[in-house]
Amino acid sequence: MVATNVVVKTRKEDSDKGYLWKWNGGDAYSVEEIDSLPVGSRIEVTLRPDNAAEFAKKDKVVEIISKYSYFITLPITVNGERVNTVDAIWTMNPKEVTSEMHDTFFRQLAKTHLPHLVNDRPQYTIHYKADAPINIRSLLYVPSHNVSQLEFANSADQSGVSLYARRVLIKSNAKDLLPRYLRFLVGVVDSEDIPLNLSREMLQMDAVLV
Repeated sequence: MVATNVVVKTRKEDSDKGYLWKWNGGDAYSVEEIDSLPVGSRIEVTLRPDNAAEFAKKDKVVEIISKYSYFITLPITVNGERVNTVDAIWTMNPKEVTSEMHDTFFRQLAKTHLPHLVNDRPQYTIHYKADAPINIRSLLYVPSHNVSQLEFANSADQSGVSLYARRVLIKSNAKDLLPRYLRFLVGVVDSEDIPLNLSREMLQMDAVLV
């Protein structure tokens, strides 16, 4: 944990009442209704003394946003500067996505998860979606980089595919999503129906996923 306590104040536009959520570092939290809140959400995080120096830095905040929430629909700014500038093109109609958009998106994925491919570009594109039995959107690339046998052998525990839920990163290096012989692929798989437990990074492997 990087915080000693967290406070969330939130009110939606069509409601007269808001909610106050508090967590003080234990196993429980509290929620109560409150009045006189502005529309929107405010999150207050009190950092642990041993983590404050690192996680209060602008570069660290931008790094975390870029990794986990870069592709959400709302703009994110840090000190007035926009952080997320690339669209989640896997949610778009494939016919509307240009080669330039694919190149930019590929570089953003490489920058965050696969820095050794940051100067590469996609050679082939696989844009897939399905609505049953689960809602899923995916965009996979075959990089132009020719993978040697040694590189392929050394990447046995690696994957270039990341798992998202509603455009928020759940797990990078999601090696269980594809067969091991396809681990050279780069891209994202996004679903609104993936069950998660409270640790957020662990999938519940139930019948829906199987």
